[in-house]
Amino acid sequence: MSKQRLYINLIIANFKRLKKYLPSLFAAMILLLTLLCLAAHFLTNNIYKSKKYEAVQLAYFLDADEDERYINFAIDYLNSMKSMKETANIIQVNSVEEGYAMVDSGEVLFFIYLPSGFYEGIMTGHNPTVNIVVRDNKSMATYISNELFLSLARYLSTAQAAIYSAIDTSWSHEMDDDEVARVNQASNMIFFEKVADKDSAIKVIEATSENNHSLKNHYEAAAIMLCLFFMSFILIPYMQGCDKGIVHKLSTCKITNIHIFSSNFYCIFTALYLTFIPCHFVISIMNQNINSKGLIGVFPALLGIALIITLIGSLSKSAFSGNLILLFTVIAIAYIGGAIIPNAMLPRVIQNLSTYMPGKYLLANIANSLF
Repeated sequence: MSKQRLYINLIIANFKRLKKYLPSLFAAMILLLTLLCLAAHFLTNNIYKSKKYEAVQLAYFLDADEDERYINFAIDYLNSMKSMKETANIIQVNSVEEGYAMVDSGEVLFFIYLPSGFYEGIMTGHNPTVNIVVRDNKSMATYISNELFLSLARYLSTAQAAIYSAIDTSWSHEMDDDEVARVNQASNMIFFEKVADKDSAIKVIEATSENNHSLKNHYEAAAIMLCLFFMSFILIPYMQGCDKGIVHKLSTCKITNIHIFSSNFYCIFTALYLTFIPCHFVISIMNQNINSKGLIGVFPALLGIALIITLIGSLSKSAFSGNLILLFTVIAIAYIGGAIIPNAMLPRVIQNLSTYMPGKYLLANIANSLF
């Protein structure tokens, strides 16, 4: 019998053996997919919530003087900012006593008392003292708010220095009073906007994959990828089903380890594809969107996973050692690839490393095939 015919017979024999493993594969797939999808649902809905905090309640009192219109302008400006709307609610009170009462009752966390001449003091550099009364100085909200107050004070001092420099420069160029006043007004508005506008300094990073899928879809794709990898617990024993006697007999007919490896690779790829089809069907029903092209588009990911399983299974001395090695390999691939924690939330060094690891691309291909 020719070498080519023996090789074809080997492939056919492997596929016949694979039929006996298919019920176990589908049963394991259903169990793993259920567990992993439940884990994905838990992660999406309980760990990565869009908002877990409430806006801090702040009250302030301003002595009625010529500064009131400027202070109210500043407060209105702050209240209009998106970041302030989500983090703080600023309330004006009619008296100092009312502010203290609101702190005592727990209605507000902070009470800010702005002294008379506050605006003029900032403009002239006298910097009058602002009294801030806090109800609880141990909470995380208090700590964060205190850091924000200090940050704002530092920004204001920087803005003051820059504004005074602009005014001094204007005088040194012998500008008249009207020109200096215009420079003063323009400088104040520019630096006020730079100090107050924190929205432009906030960068929103979505905790999803690089392919712009929702967090829910990201974890569904990760569940499918892990499910396919964990099919190795059945496929590696299948690969090692040929004993040494059969391998030796095949070698006498010039059927080498490369032929055996490629035959196992074809069968494992087929097994993974048969496993992926019902997964694709279930996910499509759950999301009410069928991506029929994904049944072909997923081939690169399945070929990659099949290659990893076949390599580890072929190089391992036993099924136990092979599955143990593959378990640690899959954990590393999944973590670095963003399947466990989305790539945007991983340390920078891991994000850079993921570019050179297969997990990122396997996950992206499976996600694109599903959605």
